[in-house]
Amino acid sequence: MKGYVFAILSSLLMPTAFIASYVALQSINIASLTFYFFGFGLIGAVVSLLVTGKMNKAAGLFRKHWKPIAILGLVNGAAAVVWFFALKLIGPSSLGFLMRFATVFAVGLGVVYLKERFNRGEIFGGAMMIVGAFVMTFKGGNHLVTGALIAFFLSLVVALEQLFLKNYVKHIEPIVFNALRLAFTFLVVSVYVIARADLTMASSDILFLIFITSILSTVVGSVLYFKALEISDMSKVASVQSINPFVVFVYSLIFLGSVPTGLQLVGAMVIGLGAFFLVLARHKPRIIERLLPNF
Repeated sequence: MKGYVFAILSSLLMPTAFIASYVALQSINIASLTFYFFGFGLIGAVVSLLVTGKMNKAAGLFRKHWKPIAILGLVNGAAAVVWFFALKLIGPSSLGFLMRFATVFAVGLGVVYLKERFNRGEIFGGAMMIVGAFVMTFKGGNHLVTGALIAFFLSLVVALEQLFLKNYVKHIEPIVFNALRLAFTFLVVSVYVIARADLTMASSDILFLIFITSILSTVVGSVLYFKALEISDMSKVASVQSINPFVVFVYSLIFLGSVPTGLQLVGAMVIGLGAFFLVLARHKPRIIERLLPNF
């Protein structure tokens, strides 16, 4: 039960990054946003280690597991820059739903690496998501198609990270793991900013917005997510995460007044339902068999 609670809370907190980052990108560039966002996140993570008295433990675990954590941080940092670009290109709602393709890739990786099999329900759910993506990008212009392709790539990265986390999160406490991950992520982002020499100062209001959102999403939200993975099956956490794009959509509607076009809305709903159907088919196949007797 605790695993579900942690996963739900994480799904409510982490999507705040979509909204705040989109707002911030209207006044500062991507390089600056990534630097501030992960810089504040790292500060919050270090403070959490100091408050909980786990700084020495983090140092010890770093020496023991620095290679896999470094790889994850490097990949996460590079993916973060691309994520911000996609966010600016297609907006939070569209990106939120298209990122659900991580579920498809996660199941696919299970087939490849864990020798699992697709069942009929998973094929149907995946097909729904593909149709939804086509509807969502139909007549949406080159920017939406480009954003969708980036989202597919990011979804693959997320799925690979989940596979990685499945092996390591039970060996390292979530609060420690998250701090070490953010340290390497910020390192990559800093190199990117230095290479571009494009750091701009944001207004106090934007900095405060980035600070609050970074703490909520990269520190509190991420730790809750890792904690959910630690005490629950990855499949259960993934099923709860199916609500993420709907949370982003509601936040966009409330805080940005953003309303997608008819085709984008229909496509988004089909993607969301397909992702839920796929997860349900993976873990409750008998229910799906009743719904699709002739499929």
